[in-house]
Amino acid sequence: MAYPPPHPYWMPGAYPPAPPPYSFSQPPYPPAYSPPAYPPPAYPPLGYPPPGYPPAFPPPGFPHSSFYYPSPLTVGTADRPSRAIEETVQIHLCTTSDVIPWEGGPHELTFDVKEYDIEWPVERVMKYNGKGKDHKITELIERGGGFWRAGLQIAFDDTKARNPIAWYGWTGKRGKPNQRGQIVSPPVWAVITPI
Repeated sequence: MAYPPPHPYWMPGAYPPAPPPYSFSQPPYPPAYSPPAYPPPAYPPLGYPPPGYPPAFPPPGFPHSSFYYPSPLTVGTADRPSRAIEETVQIHLCTTSDVIPWEGGPHELTFDVKEYDIEWPVERVMKYNGKGKDHKITELIERGGGFWRAGLQIAFDDTKARNPIAWYGWTGKRGKPNQRGQIVSPPVWAVITPI
């Protein structure tokens, strides 16, 4: 009895030649190890140019908002970037120069009320009011009935005069009502006197 010829599938040479080893069928090698990318530092190291600051004025057609665009007077420098929101404090500066308010009986004083940026150093506030060396600024504490008590005293030549006025508690919260309408901290009363 004769057998039928084998199916071509079983015939030798029916298979295509096997691919050479390590050819296209092998997956690619894994990439070389690289350390993870960390976020850049918040501020560039010294000696590098400072980061770009937002423009002082909004572009045309953009609604003005002091939250996004600082006023031109507060655009920062490389040392201190500008702040988007200005915070000021009202300082009631005594202009009665011939009287030392905390000495003696009740005094009727005259005050000049001005707004100051809380980032201003104390010495800049004194220079702005025409006082310099051999002067000191004294915070006044109101006792009522025309009586005053001396509080914080900072001389112009002291190193403390280089610190911002906000460091001494002279912030925008002074003399302003809170959410309930209550004035929690009194306004800033001050006088500049010779040392």
